[in-house]
Amino acid sequence: MPDSYPLVTVIATCFNHERYVVAALESIRVQTYPNIQLIVADDASSDRSVELIREWARETGTRCTFVFHEENQGVCRTRNEALAQARGDYVAGISTDDLWLPDRVAVQVAQLEALPATVGVAYGDAARMDEHGRPIAGDFIEHVGEVRDPPEGDLYEALLTQNFIPAMATLVRRECYATAGPYDESLVYEDWDMWLRIARQYEFAFTPGVHVRYRVHAASLSQRLASERWWSTDMSIFLKHIGHSPAWDAILWDRIARAAYRLDRGEQLEYARANLRAGRNLPALVLYGLCRARVPYRRVAPLKHAVDGIGARYAGRSGSSPTATSL
Repeated sequence: MPDSYPLVTVIATCFNHERYVVAALESIRVQTYPNIQLIVADDASSDRSVELIREWARETGTRCTFVFHEENQGVCRTRNEALAQARGDYVAGISTDDLWLPDRVAVQVAQLEALPATVGVAYGDAARMDEHGRPIAGDFIEHVGEVRDPPEGDLYEALLTQNFIPAMATLVRRECYATAGPYDESLVYEDWDMWLRIARQYEFAFTPGVHVRYRVHAASLSQRLASERWWSTDMSIFLKHIGHSPAWDAILWDRIARAAYRLDRGEQLEYARANLRAGRNLPALVLYGLCRARVPYRRVAPLKHAVDGIGARYAGRSGSSPTATSL
């Protein structure tokens, strides 16, 4: 293989994707980029995914490393196992319910090869589709809500605001994982925490155009996770980044305290106290008072929903959005 084609490790993760897995693997096989190490990791699918993966590899003659679990390990451990076998200069990941366009890898390799080593990640946008492959209006980044012009460079503070990076549309220098460390296996989803950790050390570049199709369906990870588990992971991520700056600490303590209160976590009073010290505003004081009085979130939630509904109706009449802090 010519030196002009650095090796790219592609990690394809599967969990009960029998309807989509062959199409996803085919979208990897037909990539125009000629130097790919493929690792397919199945996390204890209960459908025919494993059978279909093996059948696809045999019939197409595609060389790949196949990792499969007898018991579900979660996406973070699954990706760590795959990364331990990665040999590429770059790593690209895909869930096997998504699809890549044929030039997806080639475009981003050329982009990162032309950029300094301080740029660790190239990320693009993704077109959304439903379970039948029909287009859904609004690409991934637009649908996230906050980001209109995808930023580049130092993205640490932008990523503290929200995770707007489509994991299936990224190419990462493998050295970034050595620097940032493995995925945190205590979390139920992997990407936001990793992007933040990488962003502390490396810059990000945006890839123009759309080279990935992201599938939205009821069995996807984001739909399967219970809201409580999602909030708990968010809180764990926020706690890791306290100490960045006084301004961001105030924002993060607010998020941590609200998540702990919603989840009825034992540390909620401690976090509410830290939030009050960092923010010293009326919402922080109210939240601290509720925690100190041991008023559970389930008692407050109906009032919150009523206030949110009034605010939404007000915004609809006035054409503006009122400022509100949500518990």
